[in-house]
Amino acid sequence: LDPITCPDGIQQVVGSLLYEGLFRLDRQMEPQPCLCASYAYDAASPTYTFTLRAGVTFSDGTPLTAADVSDAALMLAKENANLNSAVVHFVQTDLFENIRGRFNVIVCNPPYIRSEEILKLDREVKDFEPRIALDGGEDGLDFYRRLARDVNRYVARGGMLILEVGEDQAADVLRLFEKRDYAIVIKDLEGKDRFLKIAF
Repeated sequence: LDPITCPDGIQQVVGSLLYEGLFRLDRQMEPQPCLCASYAYDAASPTYTFTLRAGVTFSDGTPLTAADVSDAALMLAKENANLNSAVVHFVQTDLFENIRGRFNVIVCNPPYIRSEEILKLDREVKDFEPRIALDGGEDGLDFYRRLARDVNRYVARGGMLILEVGEDQAADVLRLFEKRDYAIVIKDLEGKDRFLKIAF
């Protein structure tokens, strides 16, 4: 999250979402730790500190795999990781194209703006965000279709996919993910359906 452009309240919502996403429900519908034991949010920084439970391992042995199709975005992310002494495995890829292994939690914020709506966006968005980060195709669902097609090959059994969606897209996106155990829709601070937690 970008502390410069992301309001404090939004950061807390997303942090809580991630924390909840790192747990799964067992057969008795009781929450069991999947990856995360606890998290803390420091509004002054602002930063999150996630405490992983003992024995957690990832697909390639590193704490985190971060992927993006943009070289420029990855370069900036690497700078941020170095500044914070974070151990991150970076992959330049178009969705899962260059990804190997299975993951307990996959978090994705794909482009979801309908193509015809790009020019109607606020100036600070349309004039400064690259179109590739915004344009989700004619109906805004192009990337969700690709995710739904391929995600089962990359998410571990009992794992979870966490998505951000457009304010009117939650139901349409969920219909794309037929092969799932359950899904939860979470509202943003304005009461709009904004995040999906999809368990497999």
